[in-house]
Amino acid sequence: MRLRSAIQYNPLTSAIARRYTQGIATVFMLHRVAKLTRPRITPNEDLKVSPDYLAEIIQTLRRRGHTFLSLDELHDVLVHKRPAKKLVVFTLDDGYRDNLTQALPVFAATGVPFVVYVTNCFPNGTANLWWYELEKLVRQNDHVSFGNLGRYRLRTPEEKWQGFMQTRTLFLEKKIGLDDIRAHIGPAEDTGLCMSWDEVSELARHPLATIGAHTMSHPVLRSLPNDEAYNEIALSKQELESRLNRKVEHFAYPFGERKEAGQREFDLTQQLGFKTAVTTRPGNVFSEHRRFLTALPRIYLYENTHTLEKTMYTDVLWANKFKRIVVL
Repeated sequence: MRLRSAIQYNPLTSAIARRYTQGIATVFMLHRVAKLTRPRITPNEDLKVSPDYLAEIIQTLRRRGHTFLSLDELHDVLVHKRPAKKLVVFTLDDGYRDNLTQALPVFAATGVPFVVYVTNCFPNGTANLWWYELEKLVRQNDHVSFGNLGRYRLRTPEEKWQGFMQTRTLFLEKKIGLDDIRAHIGPAEDTGLCMSWDEVSELARHPLATIGAHTMSHPVLRSLPNDEAYNEIALSKQELESRLNRKVEHFAYPFGERKEAGQREFDLTQQLGFKTAVTTRPGNVFSEHRRFLTALPRIYLYENTHTLEKTMYTDVLWANKFKRIVVL
């Protein structure tokens, strides 16, 4: 979830928010590192930050005295109650190819550790990137109709954005399916966006990179029966460990809001031996999170005009309704 509060940046408000919400560490959530497309006609662009922007953020954080560390190191800080402040961990979800080709060079050049949570269907070649098929639909058409469900004009960037969101809602509510989308764009094509297993292995060999698990097929875990939820997590871990010949000890819930991952999921990841698991609940990490290692918060980093202070502190303050630690 991205935070775009209506509250404007104010230095005094920001200082108060920082003092109250900064904790000891910030775990940033990203997906892709790639050049943004202009004009931005779909929300898919929010999945990206450009390489230059990522390098700028790292430089800014370093100048402000932040320390970059791996999830293993953050886990050690929490478990052993080590004194710490202004720590930063970078995480990237899913397993996009640009994590290797675009993100790795930035992290390598700056000496910053990072985590990539791999959804196994990406390197297995079975991922259904429906959100990019939906983008193709709004890009290629001036209008689209789904029978009595609605007809949408798609002529301007604003109409395309709105049409994407309206059609996305129909898809998520299962009122339309992929066949309905493909009727307007043709069969699915390989987008080239996903890493192969060879590329995941190449990334895993880099000393700054950590590979984490992200389920087999990226479902909403809370919507699944117990055995299916267990298998999504356990089989992902097992296959990654087998292919990479190393332990996989960190996990990210594919959908990590309250209604999408809860205590059952937190317990499952703990039972399966993960050191940490991260949600998409906004927030910074406090020393008290050592009791909630499989329910750690993250902050969505996206390329925008907001200040970094606002993203890290003020937006979090409002999103969590002044609560410092949000787990359930």
